Amino acid sequence: MKLQRVILIILSLLFISGYSVSAQSDLYKTLTIDGRQREFIIHLPPSYSSKTKFPILFGFHGGGGNYEQTIRFYNLNGLADKNGFVVIYPNAIAKSWTIPGFASRSKGYDSTVDDAHFISVILDTIIKYYKGDSNYVFTTGISRGGEFSYYLAKKLSSRITAIAPVCASVPKSFLKTYSF
Repeated sequence: MKLQRVILIILSLLFISGYSVSAQSDLYKTLTIDGRQREFIIHLPPSYSSKTKFPILFGFHGGGGNYEQTIRFYNLNGLADKNGFVVIYPNAIAKSWTIPGFASRSKGYDSTVDDAHFISVILDTIIKYYKGDSNYVFTTGISRGGEFSYYLAKKLSSRITAIAPVCASVPKSFLKTYSF
């Protein structure tokens, strides 16, 4: 009798924890990409279901920022919860997105990092495991994050639907290198 009660409690806890995955949640993830540990947060809205495809929005932090600050600063989770889309908050190496042709003022900036590949792998992951809709992929970011959105619009043009950069300038050298 005691064993049955313990089993019932364990099964109840497993059911409840399994249920919470389909409700609103922030999932902290780490992937090894190009030999580096890369981090990102996935925000799933309360309407999330593994049976329905959801639009995807990447929120890129500015230079010197990080993915957790982006959540607080952008307030995209409330919009995602209300409108039913997945938000991805990636973390750059040394707090700066690598954009060939764009200088960076961030300390520890590493020009050998392939952040476009990082975003492409995250996108593949979201589409495969979280029912992200590959037809509706959007990016936004402020400052360096906005510049990175411009870069991705060119570099991943077949995968990015639209961008909404904020306070992000585009140098003439970039326009020459990445003409649209």
